[in-house]
Amino acid sequence: MKKTRLIILMFMLFVSFNLNVHARENDSYYFIDAQINENGDMLVKELLVLSGSYNGFDFQKRYATDEMTPFTGKKSDFEGSSAIYNATNLVDLKVYDVEPADLWSFSDIYRLNTKYEQILPGSGHFGDYGVYEKTNVINGVNIRVYNPSARGKKGFYIEYLIKDAVVAHNDIAELFWPFIDARFNESIDYVEIQVSLPATSSDLRGWAHGSINGNIEIVGNNKVIATIEDHQANTLTDVRMTFDKELVPNVTKSTNVDALSYILDIEQQKADDINRQREMAKLIYYVIITANVIWCLSAVALIIYTYIKYDKEHKSSFKLEYHREFPAEYGPEAVEYLMKKTITPLSLSAMILNIISKKGFEIREESLSRNKKEYVFIKKDDPKEELTEEEKYVVDWLIDEVGNGSEVSLNDIMKSSKDLKSAQKFVENYNKWNAMVKTTAKREDFYEDFLGFRIKAGLYSFVGFFLFIVSVGMEVTSPIVFVTLPLSIILFIYIIAFTRRTIKGNDHYVKWKAFKKFLLDFGRFQEKELPEVVLWEKYLVYATVFGIADKVSKAMEIKIKDMGIDINTPIYTHIYLNHYFSRNLISTINTTRSASLTQIAKSSAASGSGRGGGFSGGSSFGGGGGFGGGGGRF
Repeated sequence: MKKTRLIILMFMLFVSFNLNVHARENDSYYFIDAQINENGDMLVKELLVLSGSYNGFDFQKRYATDEMTPFTGKKSDFEGSSAIYNATNLVDLKVYDVEPADLWSFSDIYRLNTKYEQILPGSGHFGDYGVYEKTNVINGVNIRVYNPSARGKKGFYIEYLIKDAVVAHNDIAELFWPFIDARFNESIDYVEIQVSLPATSSDLRGWAHGSINGNIEIVGNNKVIATIEDHQANTLTDVRMTFDKELVPNVTKSTNVDALSYILDIEQQKADDINRQREMAKLIYYVIITANVIWCLSAVALIIYTYIKYDKEHKSSFKLEYHREFPAEYGPEAVEYLMKKTITPLSLSAMILNIISKKGFEIREESLSRNKKEYVFIKKDDPKEELTEEEKYVVDWLIDEVGNGSEVSLNDIMKSSKDLKSAQKFVENYNKWNAMVKTTAKREDFYEDFLGFRIKAGLYSFVGFFLFIVSVGMEVTSPIVFVTLPLSIILFIYIIAFTRRTIKGNDHYVKWKAFKKFLLDFGRFQEKELPEVVLWEKYLVYATVFGIADKVSKAMEIKIKDMGIDINTPIYTHIYLNHYFSRNLISTINTTRSASLTQIAKSSAASGSGRGGGFSGGSSFGGGGGFGGGGGRF
């Protein structure tokens, strides 16, 4: 058993260490295509792809905010909080359905299907499809798109024109725009923003701010592409571009200031700050990975050490195949505790049989019908052997509380589970008896106690669980992190579950196993190899707790007939009765306890540089909140 458990444990460890964390298909996407026109306007097309259950999505689009400060021409004005970065209007709103795709990509933004119909604000209902509400608000619009989904992925497409998005300076033209505002409430697996110029620029620069996981690149001197993995909800994300002002000859918003040097200084400072954060994040990332590796290796070593030092059983001096005598004087309930470290209804059945063998009970067999018999326990005041305290408790319980004070039948015991009150009383008495038996069995000192070690090793497993939580919180996705969690669970379960018998306990365990094998092979022995017949009744008591009483009883019946023993002798009568009675008794005890628990459960239930690269840190556009727009599913 120990070897089997160790093999299973090592297999689980092997599986844990060989987990492959495959790149999963993303569940959500946000594609934004922005085209700058020669007059400084910007046409924006957005495709938001979501999975899960929802009725639709609320877009809150703003083109300006009153929190911007007046432009003065100072360097601080170019940090993103100046009114020059406000646009003047949002017009030409369109909403479309998009054909579903197996694998969504940026090109799906052009795969439009049915145009949605605009309805009056507040007139839509949950479950509506193909309609949207538009509500004009200060500096923008709120758009409620009805596109219900219960599962799978669906796309939300909106298109609009931002008037006067670009500002012209003396030396360059600039776009500084918050494409995802700080009040956008969805976390998105993958975001891609493409901003295109009317033509190529001789000096195109681009920056993006927001998530540390973002990246921006210059493509063909006329486009910047910003991408983000795992965009977190409520993270402002903006894109800044500087380019030849000749590309926007009809722009209407200008500053009459040489701006490029200011912008480069500001962006360099942001880049330096975020690079320091990235270096620190990288250091923390590898420290966490190293900690996970060390913890996992130590956990495996701890499991192996625990098995060798505390779990592996002591060797017994008993080497024989059979043990024909009782290895010890304690009762069958103690044997079950030794074998399983628990007490089951089998022990109660075996104890009742032991009481019968001690003549504490007498059995009376009654014929209820041709094929049905009833068995009655009759209390004897002068048992042949002294009963233990636990056995006396069983006699009082069955005779006085279940029976009529002098006798009790199996049918009386069965009736103990018929109503809630009697079922509760039966379970209460059973639990009290179970606790008494365990207390007595523990005095035999069968098992070693490693409480101090268990506490320390258990705390180490919690360290692994805590390390996993920290790793996930820090977005460390190395495969070793996903080994730490199952390994910490395996370690914890193993630490609280392993047991080892004492030298005495294991010696008795080996002998009782040999005794069980002797009982199983009882029918194969010659008469001269068998103990005297008077002991056979006692054998049935222990056969009951081993779960082999039926087989042993049949073997004994055959042996008695082969040996020519008179069937009218008391020993044959007892074995005959035990053969049929023990099966009924075991069934009755198991059924009654299960039915009692079910009765109680039913009752309880009824009552209750700008040349590309990483993002340049967090955005300061509009004071860090953008224009104040956002969105979320409804």
